[in-house]
Amino acid sequence: MRHAIQANLKQILFLRTAKIFLTTIVFVSVLLGALFTLTTNVTQGRTLGELTPMNIFSANMLGVDLGAILLIAFTSITIGREFSTNGIRLTLGATPNRIKFFLGKFITYLLVAGGMSFVMVGLIFGSTQFILAANDQSLLSLGDSEVWQFIVGVFLMPVFYSLMTVAATFLFGSSGGGIVFSLLVMFLPALIRMFTETIQELFLPLFPEIALHNLSGTVATQSLEYIGTTASFLVLGIWLLVTAILAILKFQRQDF
Repeated sequence: MRHAIQANLKQILFLRTAKIFLTTIVFVSVLLGALFTLTTNVTQGRTLGELTPMNIFSANMLGVDLGAILLIAFTSITIGREFSTNGIRLTLGATPNRIKFFLGKFITYLLVAGGMSFVMVGLIFGSTQFILAANDQSLLSLGDSEVWQFIVGVFLMPVFYSLMTVAATFLFGSSGGGIVFSLLVMFLPALIRMFTETIQELFLPLFPEIALHNLSGTVATQSLEYIGTTASFLVLGIWLLVTAILAILKFQRQDF
């Protein structure tokens, strides 16, 4: 499996188009995060001077949300290309064990998404510090547990959605299916919030977005969306596990 992972990483990191795509994701996430931050007087009706350092950091980190969406597209398109071109037939010739093949892809994108998320979060943290310093506000401290919790929660988001996209692309056998599935899971909570509190309380805790918000510490304990740390990890784990199992079962029965 190690050789398969190394081959996958080379395929991703040494292709010019892939490098351009990944670089664009980082650039756009940092740029959009700064744009969200510098326009809070329009989006939130408050100037930077009226916001706390954590509020400014939170606004800036919205760039990672966009980065996660672009990473979903990158993951699904890259894997889906193998299905659409039947290149997967050649790859399976080298790695006939389909479970190992799937796990190789899964671990590869865990590493890629983890690295991308680390870079995006690190750059946005640095840009937040620059904005705070330019406005004569207190800088964020990495010794602050609130800051660390927020960073960890935001870091996990692109990683989680990228891994779920890997499984979804195998499950549906196409990049389109992987993208649509992941985006539906990401945005369905916004639709559910349009219903009554009873419906929200019943369904919202089942979605990854709520778990990620809990892990980042942005959900108040009295909120109906509060589920705690343990439940949040369980929700994320169940989504990944169920999607991966369904993907493997489908992949093992599929003819190429």
